[in-house]
Amino acid sequence: MKKFLDAKWLGLVVLNVLVIVFVCVKHQSSSINNNNLNGLEQKLITIQSQLNKPNQQPDLSPITDNIKQLGDFIQQMQNKDDHQLGDLFSTEQAAIKNQLDGIKELLKHLDSQKQPIKMLPASELPFRVLSIDSVQEISVASVAYDYKTQALEKGDSLAGWKILDINFAKQTIEFENADKAHVLMHLTQQEVGNE
Repeated sequence: MKKFLDAKWLGLVVLNVLVIVFVCVKHQSSSINNNNLNGLEQKLITIQSQLNKPNQQPDLSPITDNIKQLGDFIQQMQNKDDHQLGDLFSTEQAAIKNQLDGIKELLKHLDSQKQPIKMLPASELPFRVLSIDSVQEISVASVAYDYKTQALEKGDSLAGWKILDINFAKQTIEFENADKAHVLMHLTQQEVGNE
């Protein structure tokens, strides 16, 4: 029986030790959880205090300086463009004046004749106009005739046809034959590309 009592006591002691260990482990895990919660609470308090601080205005002076530099640059570009446009307008104005003078001459010539001009289709020409180009601000026509390409300008003649007017900007050319019949051609980009 003594053995039985010893085993009983031994079982009770082991059970008490297990209960004590369980209580200690439970107490330690709850203290670890408390420590973790305290750490999170401190972090939340820090974040809240930073959010409650008044917001500082960001420094916009570098952006303002960049915008001002960009405005100055745009102004400089506009000034350059104005000068370039002025040059372009003056050269175009001279070209328009020359064209107007040519139109005036043609009108004077037509008024002096007082007879209608006979207009013929382009198929009446014995040659083919390939293109109208501008060489040093002079309009020049490239013409295919007798298996050769020739360059003609205002006043030139070929196969009995004289060039009365040639205009690079409008891509037009006007011919006159010995019978005073005229052919007026308007070249388009498509016609030039297909030939």
